Formats: sequence, structure tokens, C-alpha cells
Amino acid sequence: MEAAITESGLLQADRLSAIGVLRIEEILEREEIADRFYGWDVALGSKFDITTPYTDQEHSIANLDVTASYARPIAWQWQISERLSINTPFDSIGKAFSLSLSSDISYELSNRIDLRLRHLFRLDKPEVGNTQSSHSLGASFIYYIENNINLVATQQIEIVPDEDIATNFTVVLNYRIF
Repeated sequence: MEAAITESGLLQADRLSAIGVLRIEEILEREEIADRFYGWDVALGSKFDITTPYTDQEHSIANLDVTASYARPIAWQWQISERLSINTPFDSIGKAFSLSLSSDISYELSNRIDLRLRHLFRLDKPEVGNTQSSHSLGASFIYYIENNINLVATQQIEIVPDEDIATNFTVVLNYRIF
């Protein structure tokens, strides 16, 4: 490794220091980067409550859950991904359901900063009542501080028909344990 760096002309001293070796190992082995996915993923399953937050609350009916995802990296900096989820109770399949479609575009602005744009469409149809839809638009900047630590700033706008537009801004400092 040291020979390759020396030949490149990027080494500023006569040789690579111990700290330099540790930093290279840290970047190559442990540096956190955005996940990269490619291809399709389809899942079929069942959802049900094992426990409830309150002892007097009844368990909900088991649901059928179908999820399909597609992702594709574009060049080195871009990543697009789509996720469609449909959830319906077993006792009223098709009569009541929840559908969500998430579209993400990620762009690596620099070695440590990513931009992620997201559109989330939700459609909820209860067994009794009107179907409700909503759109959520979000933009996030993710700054990878060190290995397991990153800072995320997100601006989100949610649009629900017949309601005021809701906006929120969050700044979160994350530490990844595993």
C-alpha cells in the first residue's frame, strides 16, 4: 500500500506513518457510505401484533403484506430506488388496505456528503369510510462525520387533500452501534 501511495506522488513525507496506516485501514474497512443496491426484491408475508402497548387494547387482525423493491445505481454517484408495499387484513382482503410507494434518488455530492430526495405516496382505504391519500416530499443531506457517526438534516413537506400543508425540519446526529 505504501509503495503504491509513494509512486502516486501523493505522500508528503518520506514514508507512511503509523497513523497513516491506521487511517487507510479505517477508510477501507470501516468508513460508512450510503448503501448501494441493484435489482429486484419481492417479499410476501404476514403481519400481526405480538404485544400491544396497553393491557386493555385488543390485538389487531393479522395482515397480508406484499412488498416489491427495485434499485439501480447510475454511475458512481447516483442511486435510484422504488418500494411498493400493500398491506390488507386477512378478514377483509381488498376491502381495506394500505398502499405506499416510495421513490428515492441519492446523489453523492462529495466523499462525505450525500443528498437524498424522496417522494412517498400513501393510500389508505378503511373497510368503512373514505379512502385517504397523501404525498410527502423530502430532501436530506447526510454528512458522514466518522465511520459510525453521521449528521442528517431533512426538510419534509406533507400534502394531504383538504388539509393544510405540513412541513418539518429535523437535524439528527446518528451513531451506528452494529
